[in-house]
Amino acid sequence: MSAPASPIPALPEPESITASLLLGALFNWALLGVLGCQTYLYNIYFPNDKAAFKYLIYGVFLFETIQSALVAHDTYVWFSKGFGDFVNLTKVLTSPLNTPMMGAVTALIVQLFYAHRIWTFKRALMPLCVVLVVITLAQSGAAFFGGIRAFQAGNFIVAQTDKANTRGVYVWLIGEAVADVLIAAAMVYIIMLHRASSHRFRAHSVLARVVSMTVESNIATATLAVLSLIMYAGVPNTNYFTCPTLIIGKVYANTLLVSFNNRIVLRNLSHGSSPSLSTGSTTAAGTSRLTFHKHSNSTPHKTFDSDTVTYTVHRFTDTESSSGRMDHELHETSKPRDYPSPHHQV
Repeated sequence: MSAPASPIPALPEPESITASLLLGALFNWALLGVLGCQTYLYNIYFPNDKAAFKYLIYGVFLFETIQSALVAHDTYVWFSKGFGDFVNLTKVLTSPLNTPMMGAVTALIVQLFYAHRIWTFKRALMPLCVVLVVITLAQSGAAFFGGIRAFQAGNFIVAQTDKANTRGVYVWLIGEAVADVLIAAAMVYIIMLHRASSHRFRAHSVLARVVSMTVESNIATATLAVLSLIMYAGVPNTNYFTCPTLIIGKVYANTLLVSFNNRIVLRNLSHGSSPSLSTGSTTAAGTSRLTFHKHSNSTPHKTFDSDTVTYTVHRFTDTESSSGRMDHELHETSKPRDYPSPHHQV
């Protein structure tokens, strides 16, 4: 008489494996669309930027496009080619490359960019910038280490039980969060210093908007990293952590593009004006002149009468460094392309 067959071990709920993979892929491609729009706006409004900035922007966009293509490949294998095969859903495929490795590279680029901005704004914060560089290099190295270990493991469940891989993931995500918090804190410190020392309200308000955008962006990326860490450590034997980690690189890339494209918004410094994107000029004294055209509402359907309002944005000089100069257009790059206001009869 044959021995009774051993019972089949209970499998986890498919939703705990599939939901985060599918949602992460969908959000990833949605954010790629946003990144494409941001890149298009940059190409339209800043055609005369420095070559280094163009290489940075277009390089990041190409890099993230390749990342999304790899995500699409994995999604196809998980949900189409291997449909119905539960074991297939646990395979890592190219995810160790397109998530921790490529995401960490994008985070490295963006965090180094912010470290350079902090150094430009306040040369006295050089020690903090060095710490930021060390942390972001460490998190990138840890991400590559974790990715290699995940490739060796072959599937998500085994990778999560690998202590070496777990340590790499912890350093990666904690490093990203710490670097983002330090960047946000440094920008808040800078705005507090200039709020106390500056009486130029308009120029100060531009700096305040730059700092506010930077702080919000870094809080968002830090929150995403912490959320990924909580899901990885708090919900073992699931793929829940893959959803936020699949999009973390796209969030970093979009914050970089927003930082560059925000120069369009910063030009609107005149209350109650309808700004045309006219080209400003830079004087020898180091001030930027921005011109706005204020339209009359007396005959809105017939004639557009305009009064030209010119406002001068002064750059602060860092009192602790004779070579330190703050450029409130962010990068001392060219102004957006000229789009004149309508002055003709309708």
